[in-house]
Amino acid sequence: HIEPPSYFHAAAAATGTVTIFASVAECPWTASSQVDWVTITSGNAGLGNGVLTYTVAANASEQNREGTLFIADQSFIVNQGIVEATSSDNLPEVAGSSEEVLVNVGIITTIAGSGTEGFSGDGGPATSAQLKSLSGMAIDSSGNLYIADQFNQRIRKVDTVGNISTVAGSDKSGFSGDGGQATNAQLNSPRSVAVDSKGNLYIADSGNYRVRKIDTAGIITTVAGNGEYGFSGDGGPAINAELGPDDIILDQSDNLYIVDDNNNYIRKVDTAGNISTIAGNGKYGFSGDGGPATSAQFSRVEGIAVDSNGNLYINDSSNYRIRKVDTAGIVSTIAGNGTRGFSGDGGHATGAQLNPSDIAIDSNGNLYLAERSNHRIRKVDVTGIISTVAGNGTYGFSGDGGIAISAQLAYPEGVAIDSNGRLYIADSSNKRIRKVTFDHIMPCSQTYTVTPITVTHSYNAETGTITVNAPIDCHWTTTSNEGWISLTSEENGQGSGTVTYSVSDNIGMMVGPGMPTKSKGRSGTITIAGQTVTINQVGEADCTYTVTPTTVTHGYGTETGDITLTAPEGCPWNATSDTDWITILSEKGKGEGTVTYSVKSNSSECVNLVCPPSQSRSGTIAIAGQTVTITQYATLVQAVGIITTVAGNGGSGSSFNGEMSGDGEAAINTGLSPKSVAVDSNGNLYIAEPNTSRIRKVDTAGIITTVAGNDKHGFSGDGGPATSAQLFDPTGVTIDSIGNLYVVGGNRIRKVDTTGIITTIAGNGMTGSSGDGGPAISAQLCLPMGIAVDSIGNLYVAGCNRIRKIDTTDNISTVVGGNQDKWGFSGDGGSALSAEFSSLTGAAVDNRGNLYIVDSNNQRIRKVDTAGIIFTIAGNGIEGYGGDGGPATNAQLNSPSGVAVDSKGNLYIADLGNNRIRKVDTTGIISTVAGNGVTNPIRESVSPTAFREPSFSGDGGPATDAQLDTPTGVAVDNNGNIYIADTENNRIRKVMFNNSTQPKVEVATPIVSQAIYQTGDTIRVTLPSLPVGPEQYVGIGLPNGSLYLLNQLNSFLPFDNVTFPVWSGGEVAIEQPVTADLPSGIYTVYLLRMPTGVSPSSVKMEDWALGSAVFNNHTACTYTVTPANISHSTKSETGTITVTAPANCPWTASSNDGWITLTSGETGPGNGTVTYSVNGNYSEGPFCFVSPAPPECFGKSRNGTITVAGQMVTVNQQGESGN
Repeated sequence: HIEPPSYFHAAAAATGTVTIFASVAECPWTASSQVDWVTITSGNAGLGNGVLTYTVAANASEQNREGTLFIADQSFIVNQGIVEATSSDNLPEVAGSSEEVLVNVGIITTIAGSGTEGFSGDGGPATSAQLKSLSGMAIDSSGNLYIADQFNQRIRKVDTVGNISTVAGSDKSGFSGDGGQATNAQLNSPRSVAVDSKGNLYIADSGNYRVRKIDTAGIITTVAGNGEYGFSGDGGPAINAELGPDDIILDQSDNLYIVDDNNNYIRKVDTAGNISTIAGNGKYGFSGDGGPATSAQFSRVEGIAVDSNGNLYINDSSNYRIRKVDTAGIVSTIAGNGTRGFSGDGGHATGAQLNPSDIAIDSNGNLYLAERSNHRIRKVDVTGIISTVAGNGTYGFSGDGGIAISAQLAYPEGVAIDSNGRLYIADSSNKRIRKVTFDHIMPCSQTYTVTPITVTHSYNAETGTITVNAPIDCHWTTTSNEGWISLTSEENGQGSGTVTYSVSDNIGMMVGPGMPTKSKGRSGTITIAGQTVTINQVGEADCTYTVTPTTVTHGYGTETGDITLTAPEGCPWNATSDTDWITILSEKGKGEGTVTYSVKSNSSECVNLVCPPSQSRSGTIAIAGQTVTITQYATLVQAVGIITTVAGNGGSGSSFNGEMSGDGEAAINTGLSPKSVAVDSNGNLYIAEPNTSRIRKVDTAGIITTVAGNDKHGFSGDGGPATSAQLFDPTGVTIDSIGNLYVVGGNRIRKVDTTGIITTIAGNGMTGSSGDGGPAISAQLCLPMGIAVDSIGNLYVAGCNRIRKIDTTDNISTVVGGNQDKWGFSGDGGSALSAEFSSLTGAAVDNRGNLYIVDSNNQRIRKVDTAGIIFTIAGNGIEGYGGDGGPATNAQLNSPSGVAVDSKGNLYIADLGNNRIRKVDTTGIISTVAGNGVTNPIRESVSPTAFREPSFSGDGGPATDAQLDTPTGVAVDNNGNIYIADTENNRIRKVMFNNSTQPKVEVATPIVSQAIYQTGDTIRVTLPSLPVGPEQYVGIGLPNGSLYLLNQLNSFLPFDNVTFPVWSGGEVAIEQPVTADLPSGIYTVYLLRMPTGVSPSSVKMEDWALGSAVFNNHTACTYTVTPANISHSTKSETGTITVTAPANCPWTASSNDGWITLTSGETGPGNGTVTYSVNGNYSEGPFCFVSPAPPECFGKSRNGTITVAGQMVTVNQQGESGN
């Protein structure tokens, strides 16, 4: 290939060079010029690498010109400008010249990555290869590029002819291979690479807590880190140290520098192999400038660089600064003001806003910053001035072959620079490596990029912004050709900047009373740096609107929803709601858009942790004259669980020194890192902790111990005590009916019997799906995560879109999936073996043998019945939160992780992404039983392992009010208590129901009737024939909160906790007049049943309805209507009246005047809004359009009334007094 691919020359005669790179020294090439004004002076043929020189003649014409050289069958483009006359209106001149200002720009191209995520392409062109997760890069002295392809677990190389290969790593994550060829080794999340002066390659093998080296023969070894996470080893051999490497760099003497990011240090390995700390005191924060670097605080260091003088540069990313450690060890800030953002180009770097992700330094001492969310690469020159050299600040992919500052980048994670000053960018979300080559000389007129080039505005008065991208030395001016477009920013600018402007409104005129005209669209232009931006403004006549859907149903919880609106570009719209329980979150917009809204929880106030059911309700959202009906389910009659912590003090519990704190002590005082939880028949808990490679037990006295694992990550110990064995990332745990414990991890299933001896019963440690029909111990397992055991001892293991069954003879088979392990969603209603899934993460079995599966990425829970037929029982496949109170198959889930089933068949789901536990009852209705879904906000300047404080609250109160943080597992005991692996809170939480031994009154049919009655009405309830048996009662809850019981004699008896009129069965019709001494409002009729053998007099009021439902507690109906007086002008106008009332209190609205029309809210319970319109108050006649008009053409002022909830609102309207 050739470098550069093109070049721009000024009008004067000039010379230039082109470098040719060939893959083999013997490869021949030739060169020729296609135009007579470009002459090749040397290098018109050669073998292997070479250099071609050429001359261009002076351009005396009045037009720019372009010519082509063919070099090794590739095109080199030569552009040449013209000589321009100068005047005071021209751009600035070059001193002593009449030419336009010439600037050095960077040209951007893609040199690796096809733009799609994956792994492919080795042996071919790098631009056709797939990359996965790009971070660090390095370039050797020959120009070969090395890429840390992190999640492909490989180091990739792009040679000088553009072909890609793998030089280290394989398709498996792990640690192996030292002493052998690097291509056979295992890596674990390699984050960075560096090359020393001899061509040896170094790798920050971050997941293995090591730095590894590949020598020039391809042999890999470890040069730093002992594989243990932690901080130790300073002053000794680096290979014995504990560290957490993130980035690495080498200086000219081949000393190695390591970003020990997990410990917040910079460490140095000298050429003798000894390690020391040279920056950072291990604490997160910002301090230390002007003092020793070892005393300074940093916050999330993400990159380092070292210059030719040995000065070290540190990307202190969460402090939004670049810090420098000089050769005397003193630290200072050289870029960034500590505020996240983008600003400061053209000024001193210490005043700029940054968001850096990586840094590099060139041979001249210029510093380059990859700025992740600014989608830019910036440069701090040797004078300290900052500027943008690549990226226009907008997310995306564009610009290849053009000026780098006009290109789009997408979260650039890494940056590197070679010895020739060429810049390399790890364009992370674009899955590409981009290259910027400099020394392309162009006139300013060819460098400007203006975006957008077309803007559409609504017919309202609005403002707009246009972005200009240009080199810092290029000036520009702005003009507009339309009076309705006004420039609001300076007309002159320099370099990159913005132009702001405003447009006046485009509203139709009134041609006569009640005769408006609709405006039409119009267009104008703004010219910036010689480029034209078209400004369009729609007219009222252009706008039509449609909305979808027109009806939406929500669960009873707090939820959000979206409505899609379709309209021509620029047409404005507003969204409003007619009720206070619907909140519009995106109230206005233009053209096509989305209206986002939320609904408040539709639940009644709980009394003594007992929550009565609510009523379903409906409201509307009005958008641009269109109406969307919003319906919300009522709450169920259900118990409120009380949440507590039973294990974990909030600390991680990770142990790296061989000691496990807390064992033998109270579980609530120890640190944990729970992934899943199981409970045995005696109520003992078992917790899988992958971070500590242990299984821990919490007995019924609350004492925690280790029952498997020795804190060492690996595989060993079969046939001996489980506590001496090594476990490999135990993620799942279950226990059978006789107390045998089963553990998932490392592609194996391990069993700990009741004597504490551990064995492997399934899996040979290899990833795959082979072995069906044979011994489970010889089979391959595929990343198993969830495990369940049925009543007879069969095990079910979830992994890689299959469920494998290990029967009681220890043979293995596939019972779910196996459809070539395809990812997708299909198969409901058919054989589970033919179904498709997307990440199976959990399983549970009920007492009838039905299997429940967490199909996580499909956002569903699926059930396989005993005949092997699969169907969905929860989740509609859409990620989100919604549906409580309705069918579970209509509900939204968000990355469910675990599942459990109780003895009654109720299903519990760890709804991880929603931070809730959901319940599907035996009728298929879904509800939330724990978690309020609230997470604490992200904090930027914190350690990389805790971007926000854990979301923990609620212990001792209702579980639905508590915060959970990433609940990954759930279990349920024989008493119906729920246990939650609250992973990010490092706790096991317990939700306890029926926490009193007091018998509860059961609800046979929760609500028989619920209706609004007023004085003079008669409550009529016809009850069906009731079975004879347990004592039964009919209760009526009154609006004022009091409770009455009815007997078959139609008597209305106040509940006194003593007299219980028994309902012995049979059909009866109740008729109870609402007399003047009874309150008006909502009455609720319940059918109650007393447990057998329980004395009614021993049952307290709060114990009614299974510890869950009490009678609705409503206050007497009072109404507030505002305002009491409203005034309007002579024009046709609209108005709004607000009604405030208790939730179930009814009201109506009416008007006594024909010129007042009620448009919405004529009836309603509770709070609401009445909207109305008034006609224009003027007369019309054949003489009313002359000037002056006669008196009869002027309307007189008038008054009317609107009656709302029995209260009168006076509406006044002025009369006309104009001409």
